[in-house]
Amino acid sequence: QCHLREDKMNTKHTLGISGKVKFTLKKDDNILARYEHKNRVVQSGIEVIMNRFIDCSGSFVDSMGVGIVGTPPDGNDTGLISLVSSAPLAEHIITSSPPVGGAIEFRSAFDVFEEDTVLRECGMFCGNTLFARSVFPQINIEAGMLLDLNWVISFTSV
Repeated sequence: QCHLREDKMNTKHTLGISGKVKFTLKKDDNILARYEHKNRVVQSGIEVIMNRFIDCSGSFVDSMGVGIVGTPPDGNDTGLISLVSSAPLAEHIITSSPPVGGAIEFRSAFDVFEEDTVLRECGMFCGNTLFARSVFPQINIEAGMLLDLNWVISFTSV
């Protein structure tokens, strides 16, 4: 959390960042399953945000990846433990929730999986820098399935 101080009013605001990722599995244009899990914004993701505020440097969120290892996320994670597939960012949507919040939804569509896979982790990346990571109970992917990820990062100020 980040504390912002307004000197004239001597008040403090706490800026909160949270996220969740939504999985949609499809085959032959039919939705087979949907899942939703929380994520952890890791230290390198916080540094991306800080650098953007300071001097607009650093990468933008540009891709997502999925992996097969479900080790719980740690704030110092720098990547997925076992990346099996990645997809470029397809689009992002910014929403505002006045007076004290907003969110950015990122979307990626993965190519057809060519073999059966068990997913247990996913990540959102800014170039090669991990921004956020999520682990979950296994999600079974069968050959021929498509995977869409919608990742929502929310900001609140209280």
